[in-house]
Amino acid sequence: MNIPGLANFKARISKKSGLRSHTQPQRDWFMVIGVGFVALLLSAVWSYWSSLTATTASSVVTEVRKMDTGVQSLRVVKDIFDKRDAEREKYRSGYHFVDPLR
Repeated sequence: MNIPGLANFKARISKKSGLRSHTQPQRDWFMVIGVGFVALLLSAVWSYWSSLTATTASSVVTEVRKMDTGVQSLRVVKDIFDKRDAEREKYRSGYHFVDPLR
């Protein structure tokens, strides 16, 4: 299918941009590699700056609260783990699975 004027349009575009007479793949590849290298360098600088800012920034927390290290809290945690172990044993020996398809 030939659209009238399309070939003419392509010829005018290629003349204006100089695609036919000045193709230089070596220059184009150097440009691509150069832009990639600059992007990589900017990324490395940005990462360094953000990590430096994060490590030297002051903390948001203004006061430090003392943690409750009493025996009562340890007993609560031990009770939770004991209940979990008891439930695990029920699944291993007490509960029986009945297949509804049989």
